[in-house]
Amino acid sequence: MVKRIVHASEHWEAVELTLKMLSPVVRVMRLTDGKSGATLSKVYNLMSQLSTQLEKEVVGLDEDVREKIWQLFMARWTYFHEPIFTAAYYLDPSS
Repeated sequence: MVKRIVHASEHWEAVELTLKMLSPVVRVMRLTDGKSGATLSKVYNLMSQLSTQLEKEVVGLDEDVREKIWQLFMARWTYFHEPIFTAAYYLDPSS
């Protein structure tokens, strides 16, 4: 049974979709884990990219689920987003 599931195309489509959705999140988490030199600019840039990705339709993801993910992300992003982040992004030479 496990072999049938692992070899099923639906399984690999789900894996691909999961990686597509979570890879940017993992990049942000890794950057902010205290081991890789996070700057406000780098975090803002990755969050902005993630926002752009989650904002539009994702092939293979139910639109209702994507909308819920988007709403959750925006609630957190709005809470932490301040104009100083934009300034930091533009003033950091490594951006």
